Amino acid sequence: MLNEVTEQIRSNYDKYSMFSVLLFTEEHPFIVKALKDPDIYDALNQLTGPNLLLFTSMLFKGRYRYPSPPPGVLANLCPIWVEPKENLKLLPLFKINDSRDLPLLVLFAFSENDPDLYWMTHEINDNSKNDVFNSIRKAVGPIVLDISGSLNEPRKKIFQRARWSMRKLHAKKKLKDLLEIIGLVRGAAGM
Repeated sequence: MLNEVTEQIRSNYDKYSMFSVLLFTEEHPFIVKALKDPDIYDALNQLTGPNLLLFTSMLFKGRYRYPSPPPGVLANLCPIWVEPKENLKLLPLFKINDSRDLPLLVLFAFSENDPDLYWMTHEINDNSKNDVFNSIRKAVGPIVLDISGSLNEPRKKIFQRARWSMRKLHAKKKLKDLLEIIGLVRGAAGM
């Protein structure tokens, strides 16, 4: 899978300013439903436009496993998370710990003559297929506007503008969460 994505990126490097990949497992059925819906697929295609290439990748689901104790020993062991080795090719590339952190949208860019890979992640809400689309739209929409028409600029500069858009989105989310907590505390205190 990684080889296919790499080949697609090489063949489309001159056409797109940035790339992205939506990472999920079979534990996220609404993402699969959203991607199979032709209306959502067309809307994602229009949203990304000619500036951002969006890949999707369903990774294998990890599992918990109990270690086997030595013969003749009665043990009460803690389960250990086992990540499929196929996932270990892609997850460390973006410093994702394991498939329990998914679903994520990873936006990335690189330069041909610069060995660095610039990337950032955004959590995807997968409670329904509309939530999936809205979550992708909220992340990708401002970035596409910021990077439109910038194919000739250095990739690092394009990525810095995209990262600024993503940071604003994350700050808004944190502020909204904080205001919800304050509202809950005020409600519980009877203020």
